[in-house]
Amino acid sequence: MGMFGGSSKQKASYDEADLLLTAALLAVASDGGIDEQEQAALVNLCFSYPKLKNAMDIGEKIKENSERLVKAMQNDTLEVILKEFTSIDESLKKQCLMIAMEGALANGEVVEKEEQFLENFKNIMQLDDDYAAKMSEIITLRYQ
Repeated sequence: MGMFGGSSKQKASYDEADLLLTAALLAVASDGGIDEQEQAALVNLCFSYPKLKNAMDIGEKIKENSERLVKAMQNDTLEVILKEFTSIDESLKKQCLMIAMEGALANGEVVEKEEQFLENFKNIMQLDDDYAAKMSEIITLRYQ
């Protein structure tokens, strides 16, 4: 298997694009809101992910879901939303953490609440620290 080794794709019972978008939105919203600059950064970020770049009206989806997720985080229903991520395959978990990390950094900095969310998100999905550290290093380099 090469560096970008293939894998057999099975039809998932969940919408991968929705999970990726939700992961990014949760990370950005974890500091209490999503402003217009962050929404624009998320739209651009989404177009860099093959599973998201063909999604219809990604900007509208971001606006609609932003409000819902910010309210969910304020109403302590975040754990219910995060449970959706526990039963997905490991590859998608890694992609969700990666886009969440990128989403948090898209405005140029990661604040403490975003950092706490990312740590919690990684733990809920049972991803190891080494993977998260590698992704953090790569993503930080990308946004320098």
